[in-house]
Amino acid sequence: MSDEAKQQLPLARWRSRRAQRRCRALEDSLWTSAPGSISVPTRFGSTQAYRWPGSGVPLVLLHGGAVTSITWEPIAEAMPDRDVYALDIMGDVGRSEHTAPFGDVTELATWLDDALAALHLDEVQLVGHSLGGWVAINAAVRRPDRLESVVLIDPGGVVPLQMGPFIRWGLPVMASSFMPGPVRRRVARRMHHPLAVDKRWTRLMLLGVLWHKPGFPPLQPPFADDELASIGVPTSLIAGELTEMFDTSAMADRLRRLVPNIDVTIVAGAGHALTVSHVHECVAAIDAGPGAARPA
Repeated sequence: MSDEAKQQLPLARWRSRRAQRRCRALEDSLWTSAPGSISVPTRFGSTQAYRWPGSGVPLVLLHGGAVTSITWEPIAEAMPDRDVYALDIMGDVGRSEHTAPFGDVTELATWLDDALAALHLDEVQLVGHSLGGWVAINAAVRRPDRLESVVLIDPGGVVPLQMGPFIRWGLPVMASSFMPGPVRRRVARRMHHPLAVDKRWTRLMLLGVLWHKPGFPPLQPPFADDELASIGVPTSLIAGELTEMFDTSAMADRLRRLVPNIDVTIVAGAGHALTVSHVHECVAAIDAGPGAARPA
């Protein structure tokens, strides 16, 4: 893509500095025990990473859309022996500073490779949830050299988004930030989303949706058959039985058909927010994933 065309693509930006400050303050208040933070350079801007030191194959976590790496704290804290990194995806609401536009999805994979290189990470177990799952698939297809294995948690990019159910799930969760505590608790149970209990979480998500303009290249519809079939690294899928965004059976069937020897875990009773509602099940599936047990 020409430099002129790239200049026309979006950079991530906040529509309001006040909203950005509020989002950052909420994020800071939500850390239970803030991990070490690292900012590393890439050709698309500085990338914010968080680290929980440990041993074994480095575990690199990519969050869902319109949130930040803080959503991974329950998973990281439940894996105290693992060397864990969480990255704020470039172009989303986190603290990565987007200074050069992505020309296409290949450059999004290049960003991740740059970040891993700057963190001196090779042969990582890459875990992505939702949007982060899309980014993980994209990396496995286009820049797999630093990946030992990939774990996809309810990922985008495999089957079409079910927009109606997604809206009926997402709107009550975010609107619950304006509701009294008993109503928030009912929403959290009904929507399989425990974070809805705490209005700080839902306000953070609402700020990200309403006041932040993402800076991604056009994210294609589901990856083509030949792209998924090209994935050569060991891969696992973890999906919620009741996920509101995707057809879980269709997702599992398509990946089983196209990705060799994929491990599939369907978490009973879980929706799309399974990384916070079913932490121990996710951790068990990550630990059982290919490559996870090998010492670094």
